[in-house]
Formats: sequence, structure tokens, C-alpha cells
Amino acid sequence: MSVAGCNISAATLSSPSSGPNPKSRFRVPLASSQFYPNTRFSGGAPVSLSLASRNLRPRSAKVRASADNTTNRIEKLVSRLPNGALAADKIFRLIAGATASPIAQYISSPTTFLHSVDPRIKLIWLLALVVLPARSHIVMRFGLVAYLAALSIIVLPRNVWMDQLGRVSLLSGILFLMLGFGSDSVPPLVQLRTPPASVTGLPNLPQSLQGYSYLILKLGPLQFTRKGLSVASTAACLTFTIFQSASLCLATTTPEQLASALRWFLLPLRYLGVPVAEMTLTLMLSLRFINLVFDEVRNVALGIVSRRINWKLLTVMETIEILASYIRRIFKNIFSHAEQISQAMIVRGFRGDSNAHKIYFLSDSSLGMADFISLLFLVGVASGAVLSDRFLI
Repeated sequence: MSVAGCNISAATLSSPSSGPNPKSRFRVPLASSQFYPNTRFSGGAPVSLSLASRNLRPRSAKVRASADNTTNRIEKLVSRLPNGALAADKIFRLIAGATASPIAQYISSPTTFLHSVDPRIKLIWLLALVVLPARSHIVMRFGLVAYLAALSIIVLPRNVWMDQLGRVSLLSGILFLMLGFGSDSVPPLVQLRTPPASVTGLPNLPQSLQGYSYLILKLGPLQFTRKGLSVASTAACLTFTIFQSASLCLATTTPEQLASALRWFLLPLRYLGVPVAEMTLTLMLSLRFINLVFDEVRNVALGIVSRRINWKLLTVMETIEILASYIRRIFKNIFSHAEQISQAMIVRGFRGDSNAHKIYFLSDSSLGMADFISLLFLVGVASGAVLSDRFLI
């Protein structure tokens, strides 16, 4: 047969079906001008092409739809999010429980020896407890923390000190771990400029007999060093002493007594033009207003919890709307209380001049035996902090 100039008029192909005769053939007419325009046979006979069915395998093309994948990912993320009952109801219950115990409020009973201490001495103690942890040895820092914890257990009621010490200890512990492992965990990028002993010809320094080690603990890439211990202990102890000492002072001292003590310390500044009367009145009103804020936050949260809302039936936008209305209600009630206080002050004759308005602090400034003992103890603590920083290594 002559291949040059052949013309294919039909082709016989084997069927790829899985019937009884897998090699059965069928004729497929082909347009010669379409497929092989320059190929002709001299006789014009049809060409028979046979393909075995075993060589033809069915192939399936898989196409991934990006929209379906995105939808599946969104559904997985939404399923991992907390539902309404866990997110909203638990939040309101935690708010109501957190503000149940007195926070920065005066506790009149039971009356302890700390209630009889002069408020001026309490302010001196507050100033000392802010300065001493940063300027004392680590042993003295933890000693101050233990002293404040023991004093809180003795003075405050059981439910109050358990709640306060738990929260302040948790905050201080988190701060201690973060600063302890984060202060010196990243290695320095610079090299030491001191040449080794083999280059200088000097003998190596002897190892410490007590086994001194700069590295205290190592957890993978994180390391707890002596520098991290110093920084973490200072920050954690300072945080604990500031929060807990302020809480003890506010729990055992009325706002009028604190305002009177602050006025006594600020009186010399009056000759320099400092508005002492306005500062004193502002402090007293602020301390009075703290109780109203916590009460409103707790009462509005309890009002929402008591309605027993089925949070699972609400959508995300409806839950957010309830949270927004909760915040709006709190601010509305707080502003209402502020307006009532201002109207009450106007009715009592206040016209904006703190110097012309008489303020009754209702506090006795006489010093007793508890005040002298507190002063002596304060001197002892301050002396111990200074000596520990100098003599303890």
C-alpha cells in the first residue's frame, strides 16, 4: 500500500466496553479533508484500526472547588467558637460573681486593730510599700508579700481575703513567669570582646567552690536566669504589694478619713498656690463613687442573668446587641448617680468654691498605742530592707 497521499474514509475501533466480546469493532466515518487532508490511499479502501480494551482505562478528573473549601473552613472555625450559652451567660455570671465581694470598699465589721490606726500612718505605709520592694533584697521582697498576705487573712473576712488574694496572686504569678522566662531567654547577637585565656596567656579563673550558676532553669528555648529572677521578683512583688496594700487601706479606712489625711499632708502646698481643697474634695467624691460603679455593674449583670435568656437560640448579632445594651445601661445609671450627687451638693449649699464650703471629715486625729506600734514596725521594716540590700548577697 502506498502511504503517500492516502485518504482515510472510515476507521474501525474496538469497543472499550466490558461485554462478552471486548474486542468487538465498530466503524467510525472520518472526513478525510478534516483529519488527514494530505493523506490518500491508492485503492480507497477503508483502514481498520483495532485497540485492545485493556489499554483503555477510565480516568476520573477531580476538580477542587475553592468555594466549598472556604465554606468548610468557615464552618469549622464557627464550630470551634463558644456558643451563646458558654460565651454570654458565663460572662455575665463571672461579672456578677467578681463584683460580689467588696472591691476598694470600706468594711465596717468586724472591727480590727487596723481600723483604729491613724489614716496618716496608713498613707506612710502605702508609700513605703511602693518603694521598699524595688530597693530591697529578694528575701525581703517575698517577706513583704508574706506579711501582707498574713495581715489580710487576719483583718479581712474569709470570703473577702480569699477572693482578693486569689486574684492578686494569679496576676502576680503570671507576671513573674512572663518576666522570668522572657527577660534573658533571647541570646545576645554580639560576641564577647574578651579574648580567651589561650590567646592572652593568662591562667583560667578557678571555678566557684559553691557551684555558682547563672542559669537556674532551662525549658527548651526558654531559660530562667538570675537576671530574670531579679526582674520577675521585683515586678511581681511590687504588683502584689501595691494592689493588696491599697485594698487593705480602703477596706479599713473611710473615704472621709483618707481625704482628711491627704489634706493634712498637702496643707503646706497651699501657700504655693496648689488647690488643696479641690483635690481633697475630688478624692473623697471619687472614693464614694467607686462603690456605686461596682454596684451598678453587678446589679445590671444580675438582672440579665435572672431573666434566664436562652442564649442558644440567639444569633451572634443578637448576643452582641445585648452586650452593647448592658454597657449602655451601666453608663446611663452611672451618669444618673453623678447627676443626683451634684444636685444633692447644690441643695446643701455648694457653689463650686471648695474653700468657702465647709467639709466635715468626721475623723479623730489623735494618736494612740496602735499608731506608735505601727510606726515602730515601719521603721524596723525599712531598716531591714536597707540592711538586706547591703549585706545579703
